[in-house]
Amino acid sequence: MINRKHILLIALVRALNTFSIITFEHPDECYQSQEIAHADIFGRGYRSWEWTTSNPIRGPLYILLFYPPYLICKLLDIQNPNIVALAPRILQVCILTLFDVFFIKWATKKSGIGSVNLWMIMLYTTQFSIDSFARTYINTTEAAFFMISLYFWEKGDDYENVSLFFIGLNFTLRITSVAIWPWFGLARFWKSRNKLRMIIKYLISFAIMVGASIIVDSLYHKRFTCSFVNFVRFNFLSNQADIFGVQHFTWYLDTAIPRMDGYWLIFAILGLWLLKKNIMIDLMANASEILLLSTVGHKEVRFLAKQLPFLILLSGVGVWRCWQIVKKRNLYKLLFLALFSIICSYHVLGAYKDLRVHWRGSVEVMEYIRNQEDIKAVGMIGPFLGHPGISFLHRQVALIFSLDSMKYPLQSLEYFIRESQRYILIYQPSLSQEVLQVLEGNGYKSVIRTDWTLFAR
Repeated sequence: MINRKHILLIALVRALNTFSIITFEHPDECYQSQEIAHADIFGRGYRSWEWTTSNPIRGPLYILLFYPPYLICKLLDIQNPNIVALAPRILQVCILTLFDVFFIKWATKKSGIGSVNLWMIMLYTTQFSIDSFARTYINTTEAAFFMISLYFWEKGDDYENVSLFFIGLNFTLRITSVAIWPWFGLARFWKSRNKLRMIIKYLISFAIMVGASIIVDSLYHKRFTCSFVNFVRFNFLSNQADIFGVQHFTWYLDTAIPRMDGYWLIFAILGLWLLKKNIMIDLMANASEILLLSTVGHKEVRFLAKQLPFLILLSGVGVWRCWQIVKKRNLYKLLFLALFSIICSYHVLGAYKDLRVHWRGSVEVMEYIRNQEDIKAVGMIGPFLGHPGISFLHRQVALIFSLDSMKYPLQSLEYFIRESQRYILIYQPSLSQEVLQVLEGNGYKSVIRTDWTLFAR
C-alpha cells in the first residue's frame, strides 16, 4: 500500500521533473494557461483568439488554478521574473502528485498487484508521463481529475458524490470527458436496485454541471457564455481546428498510442489479455473517447492524456507477469532485466532530450530579452506563439506578431524596418540569404543565435 514516504518521494520526483523543463514544446503550455492568469493578476499578458473571440471556446476553471501562485507573488511583492515565471510549476507539481498517488491506488486495486515500486517505475519511465504530461497543459489537469473521479467511482456508492464532483470539474475543463462516463454510469445503473432514483440523481448532477459551467464562463467573460457549446461547434461541427493540421482517422490508434506508451506497448498487449475480464467497461469507455476524438481532423497526442493511466496499467500488468515467469530462471531473468533496463533508459533519455534540449532555442532567446531592460518591443518572424510569452518575461514587452510571417518573411521584415523596429526575432527556417542581406543592409546585427535569432540595430 502507498504510504506517506511514497507520497513524499512522488512529490520530489515530480518537482524535479517539472522544474527541470527548460524547453518550449507547444503554445498551449503557455498561452492557454499561465499567460491568461498572468494577464488577469498582473495586467500583462497576451490573450489568444480562443479568449477574445465573440464566442470563446475556453472556460476559466483551469486558469483560476494558476491564480494562487501569482497572487502570492503579487502580495509578497515578488518581482523577480525568474521566480514569477516558475511559480505556476508549483501548481503543476501538486497536480502531477495527485495524479500519481490516485493512479497507484487505482492500479493496485484494479490489477491486484500491490507493488508501489512497480507502478512508480512505470510512471517515471513512460516518456509521455515525464515529458508532455509534466507541462502546464490543461490535458494533464483533466487527466488528474479523471483519475481521482475514477478511483472514487470504483470505491463504490459511498463515494459516488465525491466522484461526481470531480466528474463535474472534468466536464467544466473539457467537454470531451462526456464520451467516457456514460459507460461507467450504465454499468452501475444495470446493477442498481433503485434505477429511478439513480436516473434522477444523474440528471440533477448533469444539470448542475452544465449550469455551473455556464455561470463560471459568464462571470469570467462578463457576458452570457457557454464555452463547451462553442468548443463543440468549433472542433466537431465546423472542423475549424483543421487549420492547425489534419491527421488521418486512425492516427490515435496507429501513431498516438504507440508514442504515448513507447516500447511498453509490447507488455500492454499482454496486460490487456490478462485483465480482459476486469476491464471491459474501461476498454469500451476509452475506445469511445478515442472514437469521438478521431472524428476531428486535428489530432495531438496530449488529447489522449486520460488514456495514460489505462495504458500504464496494462503495461505494468504485462511487466509484472513476465517478471513472475522469469525471476527464478537466472538466464531469462538477466535477459528480461537487460530488456527492461534498455526500455527504461530509452524512454528517460528521450524525455530528457525533449525537456532539456529540443525546442530550447526560443527559451534562451526570451531569457535574453527578459534580462535586457532596454528591449521594449520585438518584431516576430516565425511560427505564431512559438515561444514563451509575457508571463515568462514578467515585464511589458510588445511582441509584434505577423500571422503570415512564416509564409512571407521578407514582407514582414520590410514592414518592421518601415516601422523602425529596433529588435527583430526570426525563426531559423525563415532566415534565408535574401532576408539576411536585407537585415545587414539596414544595419541589423545578430545579438543571440539559436534556432531563433535576435537581431538589433
